[in-house]
Amino acid sequence: MSFNINADLVPLFCGLVTGLKPFAIAQEVVLSFNAEVERLYATYNSEQALSEIRLRRKCMP
Repeated sequence: MSFNINADLVPLFCGLVTGLKPFAIAQEVVLSFNAEVERLYATYNSEQALSEIRLRRKCMP
């Protein structure tokens, strides 16, 4: 069954940047995230998004 999800992207991006910080530090890159808004909602179909990620991954070397 497929359905749409309404998600706040601000904590998603914040978590992504936090997770990438050790790699950035190792590469001597300053990485930060500052949102100008408290919340930024997007609606997406999780099944479709995962399917697209899997398809793109197959194409990458």
